[in-house]
Amino acid sequence: LVYLRARGRLGPALLGAAAVALLAADLGLYASRLNLMQPRESIFRPAPAGRSLDFLADRRAAEGPFRVLSFEPRRGPFSGLMPPSTGALYGIEDVLGFDSINLARYRELMEALDPAIVVKRGNFRGAQNPQVFTLPLVDLLNVRYVMAGPVGQLPGLRRVHRSDLEIHENPDALARAFLVPEVRVEPDPAATVRAMALPSFRPDLWAYSESSILQDLEHRTERPGPPAPSSPGTARYLPGNERVEVEIAPERTALLVVTDCWYPGWKAFVDGAERPIHRVDHTFRGVVVHPGDRRVVFEYHPASFRHGTMLSLSALVLLGLGAWLARTRTENR
Repeated sequence: LVYLRARGRLGPALLGAAAVALLAADLGLYASRLNLMQPRESIFRPAPAGRSLDFLADRRAAEGPFRVLSFEPRRGPFSGLMPPSTGALYGIEDVLGFDSINLARYRELMEALDPAIVVKRGNFRGAQNPQVFTLPLVDLLNVRYVMAGPVGQLPGLRRVHRSDLEIHENPDALARAFLVPEVRVEPDPAATVRAMALPSFRPDLWAYSESSILQDLEHRTERPGPPAPSSPGTARYLPGNERVEVEIAPERTALLVVTDCWYPGWKAFVDGAERPIHRVDHTFRGVVVHPGDRRVVFEYHPASFRHGTMLSLSALVLLGLGAWLARTRTENR
């Protein structure tokens, strides 16, 4: 089309119409098989009243963000408790993620928790070993509820609902965001994962980092006893997609741990001023906060998006310049 326009064989109006038609044909042939139009209510159906999804949705509204984990002792085709990502329709977040997009470091944590979770091609299935529910790593992952079939009692949990599925509550689950008074430096990622999978891990008292963050946090002479996880202060997580806010009230310098995955492009702003995000506990986010800090905002600004925008704009400029030069040469002949 550009060639025909440059040769003067295609007028501006016809060029625009042809470009739109070409784009519609290209996308239509591909997307017609994928994006089938359906009534909204046929996809986003209300959770059946009194059933497990309805119970979890009610708890989500009452308690705020939490994650769930499935217990699936049986393996085989179509043996999962529910289709992957079903809970996402009702605001229920699964510790196993979506079907199934995961990062290598997060996958390593899942393997340390229960090797049976990671299946072919890195996809996830529910836990197979019931003893994993007693591990502090499950608490760190913000797993408040465990979904299971008719299994009765699970270690470390208490059953709170029974209908199409059994729902078991983890009373020791940590919030999505919390403050810890101590950072332990461990340069070896594999050693960090092993330590986090131990029963002695206390994610409410310390976080692991591969590099130095702040000496005031790393070299405490006094060891804190067993206070509540919020002993250095409080944190309240306000979820979002490309923006997450955490309201904090630190009583001393501490590390804010947010158990959302660390990833390039996320930036943290403490009361409007940018502050570094550290990768802590192998794959999560940590920000140093001080007394007087009130709000931490996480925003997603990926460099790849900026680079893509610049490349697209540059391509448009070059295309326009090329068309102008071609037209000028044609008129000068």
